[in-house]
Amino acid sequence: MIGRREFLRGAGASIALPLLPSLAWGRGTPEAPPVRAVWLYFPNGVAEGSWHPRRVARDGRLLQLNKALFPLERHREDLLMLEKVYMPAGNGHGAGTATWLTPGEWDEQGLDAGGASVDQLAARAVGGDSIVPALTLSSPGEGFFSTSLSRNSMSWSAAGRPVFRETDPRAVFQRLFGASPETDASLLDALRAQANTLRKGLGRDDQHKLDEYLEAIRGVERRIAFASDAATARKLDRARELGLGHPPAAIPEDHGAYLDLLYDLIALALWSGATNLASLMIDHGQSNRYCTFVPGVKGTWHALSHWRDFDGRTEDDDGITRWSSRSAKREMYDRVVTWHHARFARFLDRLAALPEGEGRLLDQTIVVYGSNIADGHEHEEEDLPILVAGGGGGAVRTGRQLRSRRRVDFSKVHLATLEALGVERDRFGRARTGLDWS
Repeated sequence: MIGRREFLRGAGASIALPLLPSLAWGRGTPEAPPVRAVWLYFPNGVAEGSWHPRRVARDGRLLQLNKALFPLERHREDLLMLEKVYMPAGNGHGAGTATWLTPGEWDEQGLDAGGASVDQLAARAVGGDSIVPALTLSSPGEGFFSTSLSRNSMSWSAAGRPVFRETDPRAVFQRLFGASPETDASLLDALRAQANTLRKGLGRDDQHKLDEYLEAIRGVERRIAFASDAATARKLDRARELGLGHPPAAIPEDHGAYLDLLYDLIALALWSGATNLASLMIDHGQSNRYCTFVPGVKGTWHALSHWRDFDGRTEDDDGITRWSSRSAKREMYDRVVTWHHARFARFLDRLAALPEGEGRLLDQTIVVYGSNIADGHEHEEEDLPILVAGGGGGAVRTGRQLRSRRRVDFSKVHLATLEALGVERDRFGRARTGLDWS
């Protein structure tokens, strides 16, 4: 049997087409679907007692999630709830956001996140055939800290090099599927020839820049081939039937509709084969967004996270908003976090509805969802709210709580994700072995 990638290379193409039965020519076992990975970050933690399941069997099976997690109850069998996860090298709104996906600690003076993030390491190893090695998305920041580098960066190509995060759904769609098949291929050939001629006599740094230029040319070629491929067109037609259509020209004013669009783009990109890796910052690491779009809520997300203070004078508050009691403020905090859980649950609905191989796209995906802070008021760095959804191609056994007697270094989760993706590494951060979630 001729493998899908082997055929494409032989045909002179270097794109990652969607995995379709028609591509498994000849006799033998069809090529296994690739494992995907998604990292979803939300800021400001959760209120104490609002994360862990309400009922767990003696063998760890999830029997009932708690009230704050109720939107995820329908996906209980697709979840692996983690406990005692901590970040040994960094925490807090700035440092904890910047290092949520990296193996090191945050150096404020050097703007150094301690190394390349897990999504970018995976992109280098397994993302080369995708038109987008790793899709990085974010909602636009709101409030005082919306321009903070550390609070708005969790993907890093190197220790001091943050990766650009796209916020416009239409721009993302165009990047993934909007390349023009009529682009003059001879122009690309000429550009490549010129670049190769320039290589002679260049120093190492200039050669590196030239390689990036050539890779950009290859990226254009991959997008042209991908956008004009019949298999891609069939996937997009089917996606429109499922409500995964072309995004509107402007960012929706409705914040829920906007986040849903970002989630839909991730689902569509994974399913179509445009990428196997994606990350989303649901908001920046100290979100001051006014959450009036959540019924019964007033004040900013960060102010609400300091739920034990109810005089309206937390560090980033407007000095005007007041709450009647600590319990009232905590209830609003819980509502905001639960509202975001509902957006996540809808994303899992999408992944579960999209067919892949013999099962669902969700079965082939590892989704790491959580925050860098435990209780928002205390800025706790122990027992972080982290869960894993999806089967990862059989690597992850879900429907349970993974109990641990000792603290779990978050780097073990990242190392296990890399292993499931087929990326070989001796260590990630302080972790030398990945989390055993089988």
